[in-house]
Amino acid sequence: VWAYLPDLDGAFHFIKTGKAVADLENGRDHREGLHYPLMWSIFFVILFYLFGVNVWLISALVAIMLHFLHDMIGIGWGIQLFAPIDWGSYKFFSKKWVSADVSLTPVVTRYSKEELREALIKYGEADWIERYFCKWTHVSVVDYLLFMIGIISIFFIF
Repeated sequence: VWAYLPDLDGAFHFIKTGKAVADLENGRDHREGLHYPLMWSIFFVILFYLFGVNVWLISALVAIMLHFLHDMIGIGWGIQLFAPIDWGSYKFFSKKWVSADVSLTPVVTRYSKEELREALIKYGEADWIERYFCKWTHVSVVDYLLFMIGIISIFFIF
């Protein structure tokens, strides 16, 4: 459950734009607001202070950070890793201007806010969920395997 919390900004995005995932005409993505790792880090520091370091909070933090790692590899345009200090979007192992590609070089790709907007308008896909997750693709297989590993690991951790 914790791993999906950052995607709640998709609900806010839908309320604001009427678009489920991306507002391609205006170059906006759902990864705004809750897709900021620095914000979550501060939130968890406060939780650790209030409740102490425990397996539940560590599991939640790891799940959320893995969500961010997932959003930075494979499909999409990365996340604003250092927001609000730097509003650029970062993606690992992908060539620039390609939404769904995995490549060993470059290791890190950065899109400025303007470049991200341009990429979404020119190359964004409105039906990416159907294309990558409603069919057997390399992306869906990896995601479903990781999801099953996460569910199974709950029984071994707790």
